[in-house]
Amino acid sequence: MGRKKLELKRIECPKERSSKYSKRKKGILKKAEELALLCNIDIIMILISPTEKPTLFHTPSRFLSQNLKEFLGTSIQEREERRAYTTKMLKKVLVENNDEEVPIVIDYLSPDRGEVIQDDKKVTELRETRRLLDEKTSILEGWKNVAEVNDLGRLNIMENYLASSISHIRNILKVKIQEEQQTMI
Repeated sequence: MGRKKLELKRIECPKERSSKYSKRKKGILKKAEELALLCNIDIIMILISPTEKPTLFHTPSRFLSQNLKEFLGTSIQEREERRAYTTKMLKKVLVENNDEEVPIVIDYLSPDRGEVIQDDKKVTELRETRRLLDEKTSILEGWKNVAEVNDLGRLNIMENYLASSISHIRNILKVKIQEEQQTMI
């Protein structure tokens, strides 16, 4: 008995959608691990569930910050060229398979869907994002060898980060305890 082709469309029932997401997520993460191991590549994936909970996956061969630095080191033009090539290949596969969703997918993936990469606002946002990434990377690099950190400014940043993390965890615990108390009532 073979598999039948599923009709790909949005699942309307939220419960079924969450269930399907959970099952498919496990499968795609397993495939990503296999691909990374077999081809000796680094993979970073961000999955956002139907309940808007993000999942970050990256291969453990290198630190996430190293992979992000490498990605951000590529020019916007090179990223656009890669996206255009991927889009072209995907369109080709969809057309060859006579997929009915081709126009929708092509509209979504098309690089000329109203975005202007060289827009001043986007460039400013990109610079700000890179600055924040560098700042966070600096904080994370300090945690690898805390004994070797000799910059008082960096230690203050690390201390503030710890304090805010502890505060955040306490808030989460308070909410969880309140939820448990309400369910017991």
